[in-house]
Amino acid sequence: MNANLQQFKPKKFWKAFNGPFSDYMPQWYIDVGLKIITTYLVQGLMPYINVVKESIIGKLKQRVDQKCKGDPFRTGKRTLQAYKAVYMGKDMPIHFKYSDCLNITFLAMLYGLGMPIMFPMAAIIISNQRLSERIQVAYNYRQPPAMDNSLSNSVLSILKYAPLMLLFNGYWLMDNRQFFDNAWHYKDKFTQNMWADHLPEYRVCQSSPLCLMAMTCTVLIIVQVIVPEELMLKWGFTMSQDEMSVDEDLPNMFTALMISEAEKIIAENRQMMNEFGFELSESWLIEKLENAEWPEQSISGTPWYAIMCNPIYVEDFAWLGPHVKDRNLYIKDMFNDPSISEQQSDIVSVLMNLGSIPDFVASKIDLGRNFTVNFMGLMDEYKR
Repeated sequence: MNANLQQFKPKKFWKAFNGPFSDYMPQWYIDVGLKIITTYLVQGLMPYINVVKESIIGKLKQRVDQKCKGDPFRTGKRTLQAYKAVYMGKDMPIHFKYSDCLNITFLAMLYGLGMPIMFPMAAIIISNQRLSERIQVAYNYRQPPAMDNSLSNSVLSILKYAPLMLLFNGYWLMDNRQFFDNAWHYKDKFTQNMWADHLPEYRVCQSSPLCLMAMTCTVLIIVQVIVPEELMLKWGFTMSQDEMSVDEDLPNMFTALMISEAEKIIAENRQMMNEFGFELSESWLIEKLENAEWPEQSISGTPWYAIMCNPIYVEDFAWLGPHVKDRNLYIKDMFNDPSISEQQSDIVSVLMNLGSIPDFVASKIDLGRNFTVNFMGLMDEYKR
């Protein structure tokens, strides 16, 4: 560590902090401050470097898969999932993007008052990240799934502590005795670093407003954390006394539903009824979906809570639903028989909906080559 806090009591508690700097001295800005600014410069360039890197790596993987022929219909992959992994790109690591923004923001708040250039640099870095992420999502990454506001609210709850770092560390920077009072301390040796003689004490000077504001903000945050939100609302100490109602101006779900999403549910329900003898959805729902029209305003992302409508689970289970035309040609199972290869995905659909299957049938399921025939036989036996 670069900090030296051995002037503070109890000294045994601070003995681990035995670095060369007991305060923000001029030499600190040369040794440490310059490294922080250099790191900021690298962070400002890395988003564009990542865009170029991901683009080159993705194109190289595709060229290798095509054996340098340049034909996207020529591939050496034997499964659809392996083909997608090459041509659809990686998942977008949204949680890492949030952590980068938090790191940049907190660093600017911590040292920005001593090095004001960090504030515009932080704004430029975050703008660069936003621009590069949009490019990555458009060309290199897969489209991220639709998410609620839980992650955003979590980040905002952390960000409220950033001003505290600005106020407290800013107070310590503005209270520097060497800069503002021309204080100094004798050194016994040439190689020894000068003690700052900077101890916590309240005095009326240029740092006093920051100290008062820091204490006030600390008290407010403690009260906000300790006191229940309902009680704060009752006392009137909240941003708004009424819950905000957001009108997204969306029509009824069945008039905003993409036809492709409706076809997935209809096709899977029809497959289960024809081949396995049970239905997944209520008849009224299927009727509404069959009468669905092209929407003027559509729902973005998957509109269903069904597991196999989630693209992440679809990828993990290597599932191809009956809505995919000629899906048996894309599925390669252990039997290598195109006439029954679609069973690989149908088994997933059946096992994901065990709650719709009678216990008599579920207890006798045989995951073999003749799964469909045996299952239908068990359903006929149960119905008799």
